[in-house]
Amino acid sequence: MLGWAGTVAAAANTPPTISKVTAQTIPMNSTTGALKITVGDTQTPASNLVLSAWSTNPVLTPLGSIVLGGLGSSRTVTITPATNQAALNNDTITVTVTDAGGLSTSMSFPLNVTNAANANTAPVIDTIPNQVIAQGTDTGPLPFIVSDNETLPTNLTVKVATANPGVVPLSGIVLSGKGSARTVQVYPSGMGTAKITLTVSDGKLSTSTSFTVKVTGPNTAPAISTPDNLIVPAGTVSSVVAFTISDAQKAAANLGVSVKSSNPALLPASGLVLGGSAGNRNVTLTPVPGQTGTSTVTLTVTDGSLSTVTRFIYAVFDAAAPANAFPRPTGIYALDSGAGTQYTRADGTTISLRDAVIRAAPFVDGYTLRVGWDDIEMAGGAYDFKIIDNIVTKLPAGKKLSLIITENDPADIATTPGVTTWVDTRNTPAITRAVPWDPYLRQRRDAFLQALATHIIPGGGTFANWPQLLAIDPCMPGGFTGIRDPANVYLRDLPGYTRAKFLAVVQDELNTLTGNFPSTYVQIGFWNVLDRENASYGGLAAWEYFLQVLQSEFNSGTAPRVGFFQENLAAGRQSWGIDPLDGRPLASGIAAPLAEAQSQTWTAFQALGSWVGPFDFTSLASTLYGTPGEGMEYAYNAFGTRYFELYTADIDAPSDRAELQRWHDFLNALPVP
Repeated sequence: MLGWAGTVAAAANTPPTISKVTAQTIPMNSTTGALKITVGDTQTPASNLVLSAWSTNPVLTPLGSIVLGGLGSSRTVTITPATNQAALNNDTITVTVTDAGGLSTSMSFPLNVTNAANANTAPVIDTIPNQVIAQGTDTGPLPFIVSDNETLPTNLTVKVATANPGVVPLSGIVLSGKGSARTVQVYPSGMGTAKITLTVSDGKLSTSTSFTVKVTGPNTAPAISTPDNLIVPAGTVSSVVAFTISDAQKAAANLGVSVKSSNPALLPASGLVLGGSAGNRNVTLTPVPGQTGTSTVTLTVTDGSLSTVTRFIYAVFDAAAPANAFPRPTGIYALDSGAGTQYTRADGTTISLRDAVIRAAPFVDGYTLRVGWDDIEMAGGAYDFKIIDNIVTKLPAGKKLSLIITENDPADIATTPGVTTWVDTRNTPAITRAVPWDPYLRQRRDAFLQALATHIIPGGGTFANWPQLLAIDPCMPGGFTGIRDPANVYLRDLPGYTRAKFLAVVQDELNTLTGNFPSTYVQIGFWNVLDRENASYGGLAAWEYFLQVLQSEFNSGTAPRVGFFQENLAAGRQSWGIDPLDGRPLASGIAAPLAEAQSQTWTAFQALGSWVGPFDFTSLASTLYGTPGEGMEYAYNAFGTRYFELYTADIDAPSDRAELQRWHDFLNALPVP
């Protein structure tokens, strides 16, 4: 008997069906009731069909005001619009049914909400609490909300009146804001009490609210003493810090005190316990076991209307940690600017001596001077050290000099026959420069560094032996600020690049400096540079290999010879006093070399920009609602940094002086081997 076998094709899935709902018109502050919907599908049982819905006007019809119900093929949708929204009365509701195969069908219907009485209603205005303020102050902006069922908030008008112009004249009341959110600010002119009336109108009807402003004798803020910074050894269980409070108008026992830690990972809220009584108070600080680092402790005293804040630095210090076992450059350094005395060299070139912002403030440890190689070396290898001699004579007594040799190569090097060059387009016009590994460039550079070290400065002695010279930071000639890609090109794309060549010139630069300046800290910029040669170096990225070799050569002993530096320190927030603090650079990003190196050598940072006077959007976005002290705290905790270069806008800012003095005192109090 013959047989036959085959495959019957499964029927294709088809979209589900959904019935229509007619347009709905309902009175304001009511509901549509349950509107019937019928759903179906050829392949999916009706009980397995899924309904969803949304609104085109969520102000009138929020998502939670649409309720789907029913079972099987008989479903319902019930809509309860937001209250008092007849002024925003148009909406479209869409309901979608979806089957088990993912196909769906939608239907939509209009929803209109009307004022049931078809009559105008009076607008609404918030009440404002009565105010008591001291003479010579104002209320600050007092917020209030206006609304209306029929009139948009932007079309509502607000007027103000005063019942006692001798205390609060009409000219002393300022209305601000638009839409529903408004403010009123009162500036009294005398002592006493005045009743202020606010009236909101929709053009036909109005509503008023009143509050009083009582002006009393001037209140003064309470006082609080500032505890000294506290550095405790690792393993300390807790410490008690005493302080005093007082107030001219209120008994000390009635003053309120609060405390906050900037670093909860070290000093959590549970580790802050206030004690004491009357004017003698204290706070007990208990760090998290096993944690080290710093926290800025903020103490606030209030009399109920005025407050005073003080701060001190609390640090848990592990003297046995490898990162604390060697000396390093320390302190706050004022960063120079391009302004200063103009000087014309023998070759006719005029340069700035960059001496306009030398600072002698007690919290400033020294001055950072950025000197271009081409500021000193003229064509053919002739030198003019005026910019060095100038700072030697002008640096205040007791301050140190930190010298940055920028990457500005003498122009004649790139035009010398046989020199390998590249085009640096960071400037306009573009500049032709020698590549960092060009032999002639290195020959001239080594001779320059030797001449700089042996230069006889005013008063006698060599520059290398000048007691006020703290540190030298070389930018890479032919390159950028140290071990870093130029801003417009990658190192790996420069003519003749190999990892070995670049490492060799870095080693030559550092050996020349450490050899000619044996008593000076040498620190070089170090970013996470990459190339295409990882496979030849055991999978190590370029920066990882450079770090491994440099640490072995310069920093394997008890006193490291070369530290690492970056010029992009920043810290900011989304708003004043709102944590978390966003610190930059990230230890897992461009600053990975510094994070990895900190147990063997020191790290150093220059601010990305000024906190009080940012000069571009990048520095503004990174420092907004932050402070220099918060930037330094971030760097100390993330990188162990004790050396900082700050712009003089921050150093000169009155608002930053106490914080900078606090950090100067802390940095210089840290134990040094």
